[in-house]
Amino acid sequence: MSTLSSVILKDVIANLPAAAIPGRLFFSTDTPEVLRDNGSSWDTVVTVNPAATSILGIVAVAPSSGGNFTEAHGLSAPPSAALVMMTSDGGIWFQSPAMFDGTNLYLTASDAGITGSVVCFK
Repeated sequence: MSTLSSVILKDVIANLPAAAIPGRLFFSTDTPEVLRDNGSSWDTVVTVNPAATSILGIVAVAPSSGGNFTEAHGLSAPPSAALVMMTSDGGIWFQSPAMFDGTNLYLTASDAGITGSVVCFK
């Protein structure tokens, strides 16, 4: 998969594609759920607050070192919720208690050279 949009999908549940690509995510815009493709079927990962089902934006993150880092999200509004998705080995998680604000995402990386994406919800 060469682009993030091929592994993170957003659409109405009626347009859910056939399961075939393990790890792919589907954010339903008309039902409050996030689904994960296991290769043969779609599993519900989480049922979310319906007010937070609209994706505000997806921010790619690639810290140059392990430890705390700040990433400007460049979105039109602060997210109400966010989900970190890894696109490499390693881990990225939110700093606590300041996870994000109107300008930045506050994250921690396990190692240098890892990559991920943060899906931000309205």
